[in-house]
Amino acid sequence: MLAGVFACVFGILGIFVSGILFVPLAVICSVVGLWRGIAGRSPEGIGTSLLGGVLSVIGFAVSPTLWLLVGALFLAHEFDSAKTSPVAAGPITQETDQDTQFASNLETLVQRMRKFDGIAEADMAALPAYSSRMQTITEKMTDYLRREQELRDDPDAAVARGQLSVAVNQGDVATNQVRIQEQSFESQFQTNEIPFMQLVSTTADNCRAMMQTQASSGPRAKACNDVLNAMPEFAREFQNLQSSIADFDAIDARTQDTQQQLVEESQAAE
Repeated sequence: MLAGVFACVFGILGIFVSGILFVPLAVICSVVGLWRGIAGRSPEGIGTSLLGGVLSVIGFAVSPTLWLLVGALFLAHEFDSAKTSPVAAGPITQETDQDTQFASNLETLVQRMRKFDGIAEADMAALPAYSSRMQTITEKMTDYLRREQELRDDPDAAVARGQLSVAVNQGDVATNQVRIQEQSFESQFQTNEIPFMQLVSTTADNCRAMMQTQASSGPRAKACNDVLNAMPEFAREFQNLQSSIADFDAIDARTQDTQQQLVEESQAAE
């Protein structure tokens, strides 16, 4: 039963934290728990292990990183087969089917590369909006602090100064909410797009190597040409988005320092 419990815990962590790390652990614990549960005739052990298996399946289904890993392994296997298999390794029809499947997999990859172009443009448009909201909040905080400092020498304005100080602190809270939204977007980029970029780069390198050793015609060559033709635009959009994220992080760091100083000055003025 203990192995089944571990399987459930790892399965939940695989769904909500990191599929590539915890889903394999959940699968291993589920198999061990199920085997020992059957051997020991433990309904609790069997039940928890089966539940862990179900959570493992869900963790795999919601983890794009695991999909990319499986896709990369499949493509690597296809490239290895293309490099090592003899010309007359099997019936012509079987070879044709393999070429068709290989070309289909690369076409799917190319379609996602082209789809990324639109996603990157939308994301790059969202980042300036986050920066603008932070700037607007900082300007309001600066205005509240100015008004609070103007009332510093007025003994009857203690309540007003307190309200303005609260407003300055609330600006810092509002900025944190904007920061959380951007960090969620950046986390998705780190989890999904960076592994995809690595897969595309590996595929392009394999295509170049394959086309140097094989004829430049047929479904495999055409599919590789499509990947290589789509690569420059995809790489450019990826680099632009990565640079936009880095620029926002720099703006966020400066904003955080500025707002912290405003909060400290507001507390002193109160």
